[in-house]
Amino acid sequence: QGQADALFKDGVDPVTERPLGRVWPRYPTVDEHLATLLAAEPNASPAPQEQLREQARKVGSRTARSGWEMVFSPVKSFAVLWGTADDATRARLEEVEREAFRTVFARLEREACWTRSGPGGVVQVRGEGLIAAGFEHRSSRSGDPDWHRHVAVSAKVRTADGRWLALDARHLHRLVVSLSAQYTAEVERGMYEEFGVLAAPRTDTIRPDKRPVREFLGVPGTVVRAFSARRALTERNLHALLAEFREVHGRAPSRAEEYELAQRAALTARPDK
Repeated sequence: QGQADALFKDGVDPVTERPLGRVWPRYPTVDEHLATLLAAEPNASPAPQEQLREQARKVGSRTARSGWEMVFSPVKSFAVLWGTADDATRARLEEVEREAFRTVFARLEREACWTRSGPGGVVQVRGEGLIAAGFEHRSSRSGDPDWHRHVAVSAKVRTADGRWLALDARHLHRLVVSLSAQYTAEVERGMYEEFGVLAAPRTDTIRPDKRPVREFLGVPGTVVRAFSARRALTERNLHALLAEFREVHGRAPSRAEEYELAQRAALTARPDK
């Protein structure tokens, strides 16, 4: 934890404690910004004060970006196989997933490790590699088997001439969808090579506007659903939010609006750790 704090909170080398380039800028908090605004207008009436509070909330929420979090998660049938396997088989399953992750992360380093230099950051400069911290998790917040990993990618990148600069995250964002698809494909490849197990689309996820979920054959859908307590709660919450939206607006939500509703549904269904 200390090393992660050194890198992501303080922007220093976890071993030598030397600064990795510029320290993170510190921006005023909402309360600090509001105090400054009120001090400049001490005689403001209640209505202008509320406007100042709104302005402080907008400006004061700014923070320095020290990194980006990515989550890599195989499909639920993989987690069921992992959770019900003996120790030897479980180790083989874990290695399948780790090899898939290593392949995808290597691509991430090749294609997304860039920074910018020069006036206005007009020059693209290749970084020497990404700094990341990975954490393997074995269950969901609901207690279901759910093998997945969280990866925190540092915003610090070193160039060939030894400078520490900020990661140009535009390349990372551009790759997110294709990296997710590749990760899923690599896990499927590993499962076939190691166990001879194939995956197929789940019939209840086939939609013309969305890529279907592919589960591994041999794991019944009833079992997948039984170990998907949080997903089931999220789907119930989403159905309720969609019905409420249609009642209020008299129409179905757009794809962007449905995505926001899905995010709300997931947060509502998120139990404490």
